Amino acid sequence: MGTGPARSIAEAAAGVLSSRDAGARSIVAAAVADVVHGRGSAQIAFDAYLADPTGGASRRSFVDALADVLSTDAAALARVETAVEAARGHPPTGEHATHLPLPEASPHFEDWDPPAPVPSPPSYRPSPHADGAPPSPGGSGGGGLLERLGRAVRRINPFGSGEEATAGPQLESVTANADGAEAGGQDEAAAVGAESATIGEASPDAPAAPYRAYPYIRPTDHVPGQDYLIQPEVPFSLDIGTSRSAPVEAAVIATPAGLGEVRAGLTVHVQLSYDPASLSIDGPTPIVLQLTADDPYPRQTVTVTPLATAKPLSNRRIAAHYIVDGKVRAIAFRTFRDADAPPAPKSGSAGLVDLTPLADEEAPDLVLAIYGADAASPGTFTMAAFPRDADVAPPELGRIDLGLDSPGFMKQMFKEGNRGGDPTGVYDALAGIAWRIGSKIPDPILRTLKAVAEAPHRERAATMLLLTEESAVPWELAALGGARDITSTAGGSSPFLGAHFAIGRWPIAESVASSPVPDPRPIDVRKTALVRADYDGVGDGWRPLPGAVSEVAALARDYSPADEWSPVIDDVKDNLLFSDVDVIHFALHGQVDDAPGQSGLVLLRKDGDKVRPAYLSADAILSLLTRDPGPPLPRHPFVFLNACQVGQGNELLGDYAGLAAALIAAGARAVVACIWNVNDGVAGSISREFYRRTDAGETPAEILRSVRTRYVRPAPGAAASDDPANASVPTLIAYQYFGHPGMRVVRAH
Repeated sequence: MGTGPARSIAEAAAGVLSSRDAGARSIVAAAVADVVHGRGSAQIAFDAYLADPTGGASRRSFVDALADVLSTDAAALARVETAVEAARGHPPTGEHATHLPLPEASPHFEDWDPPAPVPSPPSYRPSPHADGAPPSPGGSGGGGLLERLGRAVRRINPFGSGEEATAGPQLESVTANADGAEAGGQDEAAAVGAESATIGEASPDAPAAPYRAYPYIRPTDHVPGQDYLIQPEVPFSLDIGTSRSAPVEAAVIATPAGLGEVRAGLTVHVQLSYDPASLSIDGPTPIVLQLTADDPYPRQTVTVTPLATAKPLSNRRIAAHYIVDGKVRAIAFRTFRDADAPPAPKSGSAGLVDLTPLADEEAPDLVLAIYGADAASPGTFTMAAFPRDADVAPPELGRIDLGLDSPGFMKQMFKEGNRGGDPTGVYDALAGIAWRIGSKIPDPILRTLKAVAEAPHRERAATMLLLTEESAVPWELAALGGARDITSTAGGSSPFLGAHFAIGRWPIAESVASSPVPDPRPIDVRKTALVRADYDGVGDGWRPLPGAVSEVAALARDYSPADEWSPVIDDVKDNLLFSDVDVIHFALHGQVDDAPGQSGLVLLRKDGDKVRPAYLSADAILSLLTRDPGPPLPRHPFVFLNACQVGQGNELLGDYAGLAAALIAAGARAVVACIWNVNDGVAGSISREFYRRTDAGETPAEILRSVRTRYVRPAPGAAASDDPANASVPTLIAYQYFGHPGMRVVRAH
């Protein structure tokens, strides 16, 4: 074991780590975490000592192990000695520290996940990485160790009691941008207790215990706490793999639960998605990570080359999708900025949607991810597909250019969906626009869609979860034809993608941290709320909806117990805050309009002795999140918006507008909404059929898929009709479903 200066410094480090000074502990912990990283026995002893810093046995083991490391590594000795002296409030002294500045944050500090206090130290397996030597300490950006790590304190309180002693360690990290301003703090979503502490059992014969793993995506030479700026045509190395703690850098956002629980022996495939007009990546595709007892957090390195663009970019992105057994477990985005580009504006998003439910047995047959491109005009996207079937390989990513911005594209489609007249002409116009969407789907993605939908063993329609950064394009209605046609048992010869897949869509970015996830568990319905409005005498030309009146009456009779809510806007807002219902069904007018305050569900407001229209907009829904007594929609209900156009969404500063997405952010588990005007009688018939079929055990995604198959080209000269059985009305393809495609709505009888 180490002797002399090495042992003295190890003893001193142990003393600081057991002190009551949280700032001092964090300084030394960062340095020790760095020098023991990848050194099996020393890392085990360090983790055990943090679990029981008052125990004599754990202290002796830690001091012995650390002294051994320091006695053979002069740089490590200098690093820990400097940290100890800095923690004590003295300038660094001694021959080993004379040429070293105060160390910056440890490059492995955010990988370090100290265990919560436990009665006795458990046994651990080491977790080495093949990272090579850590970067040298020092550097600029954000001040010295006391200034930087004093703001990044891990609360390790062996003397605390109650909640503070058991809550587990946390990390608050502040990263600095290029001009020294704080880029923002994020709380590390560190696993606590045995989940984060126990990597495995000490005995090699014991089965591997589960442990938590998180995405890791960072340039090899990145100095933590500094912006990583890139130059066009200058390659750099990027490490991609797993980590023991959630990323805390401002440049990285990831699904909050990471990969969830994993075990040694598991194989993880990492598929990258990026804009091929912005970046070139040289490396294995996909990246294959083998989790083992000796290397529970493996990583691989790829070479990234930023491509020259017309102007410097603030937001080049790489998305890493972590796939286990054909199921997408996690997604992480890494953002890069050109050195000559200004910082990108903040989007306000808290992070990415939690994908934990996708590991469930109800995992969709396909996950289709659509992201905005880096350097392009609006309406340009990258697309990636992840089939669950191991026999269908994930395709290479594709790039889509619709030719105009998404809202502009959709306005064109809405005009056709809303216009009356010749049913054949309406169908042809809609099918033509839908074909423009479908024709842009890249061939590799299309081959995967066909392989999944047309699989010979398939006894039901394939399910798809559509994770999308844009909410305007109805990808469900992408039309395919000729050699690109999909012909499935479920969808027959329908040209629409959404007739062959039971599709649930979900916004990949969430602006509300407490938003629900795309959860496959059924919604148990004990109570229903119904909302309709009598538009007689209401200004602005809103006509009555006799079909909606019949619709609500039938649902009140057949779907008891049901409350009929007042359609006055303030009453509806209050009900959303305090509601104890599991299903909310709206049968109203709806509108999307460019004029301020003229979009949303058309409710009512009293103006003296008159009744005026009032619009329940997406912003009005989101405003409920700021009101007491707590979050709205407390029972996370299923919401059916049987109203015109309310499924439409618009991308706004990287966040989402649109009533359906706003309801999800406010707490709804799933939403059905329309993307253009619907026929009153047909809409009522569809809703009654919808609830009958949910009672029979069908999913909302499957019901709407089958309804789409009925929209066929009418015979030339066919007359327009309000007959609900008439298959020539665009109402049949007007519905979108936001939610997990495997979720069911189950009524308690």
